[in-house]
Amino acid sequence: MQVANTGASSGDDFIPAPDAANGATPAATNASTLNTSGDLAPIAVEHGLGTTALILALAALLALGGLLLIVRGVIRKSLIASRATIDSANAAAWTWYLSLLLFGALVIAGIAGGLFGYSYYIGLTVAVLVIGVVISMMMTSRARRTA
Repeated sequence: MQVANTGASSGDDFIPAPDAANGATPAATNASTLNTSGDLAPIAVEHGLGTTALILALAALLALGGLLLIVRGVIRKSLIASRATIDSANAAAWTWYLSLLLFGALVIAGIAGGLFGYSYYIGLTVAVLVIGVVISMMMTSRARRTA
């Protein structure tokens, strides 16, 4: 079998010349060797969060929870100062805490998991924010009316 050089300096860039005896072309003889699964390397695709991203997301969620507990206490004291009952002030403050924590958890998960590229996830996050704020405002106004 005769081998023709393509002019490149590398030793891997050779094109085999056609075999005149059986009339086969180089493409026909090489096609059978390319179909074996041993020649193709599997493609590695990453799925899910890595350990570092998961730990950072959980740390951010814990920090957000602590910060929102301080905000909850301020809301409670503000409502009690405006003559709301203690029970209704507690209910309104916990509603604010839970709605903002759920929204924060969705934002942290979206950033850590790269989910903000999906429009349905953005819609879900905005819907949770709007519903949480509306319910919290209703609870706050109810607490102020009980004064």
